[in-house]
This record gives sequence, C-alpha cells and structure tokens, in this order.
Amino acid sequence: MKILQEYTTDELENELLRRANEKKKEKLPQRVREAYPADKYGIWQIYGEDPNADFGGYHHEPLLGTVEGTYQQACDFAATLNSFYTWGTGGRLVLIEATKL
Repeated sequence: MKILQEYTTDELENELLRRANEKKKEKLPQRVREAYPADKYGIWQIYGEDPNADFGGYHHEPLLGTVEGTYQQACDFAATLNSFYTWGTGGRLVLIEATKL
C-alpha cells in the first residue's frame, strides 16, 4: 500500500472513498446480513433507513434502487449508498419475487 504522499489527487480521493465504503460494509447490521443466505441470487430493492427516528411526524424508507445479483453483492452495494444509513441502524433489502403468468 502506498503512503498518502505518494498518491495523486484523484488516486487519493478514490482510495479514501474505497476505505470509507469498506468501513460501511463492516458495520452492516447483523439483522440485515442474516436476513437471507449470502449466495441467494435475485432482484433486490434497497430501502434507506427512516430519517425520522423519533415517534412523531412523517416516516418513510426511501427506495434507493433495485439491483440484481447475490444477496451479499446487494448488501455490499447498499452499504455504500448515502441514504442507507441515517441514524446508524441501516436500511433494508427486499427480495422481489415475481409470479409468471
């Protein structure tokens, strides 16, 4: 690994972003990590954490996106999204199951 002085500005920004994303992945709550098997493949909707954590006022979990892949891949991606964490417990992922007609 390079020491910070050896990075160009763009490399430094990318490295700091990579490190921040790794930290977010590490703190992914156990309830999210264990909701589905890591290798379960599917289409996942990613919801952000409710930004209003108290009991009053309007509550919502913003839909941050829909992705296809394994649950582990979806979790790793979700952890990097800005609104996935607002108060610290993280949002949630939902498996989309379509019925063929």
